[in-house]
Amino acid sequence: MIRPLALSAALALLPAAVAAQDVAVSFGATLTSDYISRGLSQTGGRPAVQPFVEVGLGGFYAGVWASNVRFPGSDDRVEVDLYAGFADSVGALSFDIGYARYFYNRSGDCCGEFLLGLEVAAPYGATFGTDVAYDHTSRVWAASVGAGYVFPMGLGISTEFGREQGSHNFWNVGAGFEVNPQTSLDLRVHDTNITSARLVASVAFGF
Repeated sequence: MIRPLALSAALALLPAAVAAQDVAVSFGATLTSDYISRGLSQTGGRPAVQPFVEVGLGGFYAGVWASNVRFPGSDDRVEVDLYAGFADSVGALSFDIGYARYFYNRSGDCCGEFLLGLEVAAPYGATFGTDVAYDHTSRVWAASVGAGYVFPMGLGISTEFGREQGSHNFWNVGAGFEVNPQTSLDLRVHDTNITSARLVASVAFGF
């Protein structure tokens, strides 16, 4: 999992926030028909439940995200990600710089990545952006570029194309809809050059 950066593959849900002075606590969950990371299923094509809690102070944030998983030949069934970073904007440019560490219930501490997300707001409601991740242990890069457009009434479309170094290309295209400030829907096709395309439906809630 990568914390949703400036450019998201789906419409970002705006979770409820409880402010205590300058500290904001956000929490929510996503129900999805398949947990996809860089085009590859992390649940063997099965559904996933993905709760999170995040604390923010100014532009700084830290959080915990989790999901059920299922990998061939592995006893791991739960992934827990710890992440932290800083996000802000300068004019039309938004940026998000962070670090995420990935843990599993049986194999333990897997790995970590430095993360960078950039997004530029273009005229007429369009956005263009890029996400970059670097695993400092394996020295592997992953990067993607994407674009999105939000129509009136909460409907948005977006697409992404990326590459994981030494592995595969991945891409997706889909649409999201904000039902209300607490609920959003997303329907998306994911594909890679080493797997078949997958249609994934998700619903995200804020509390």
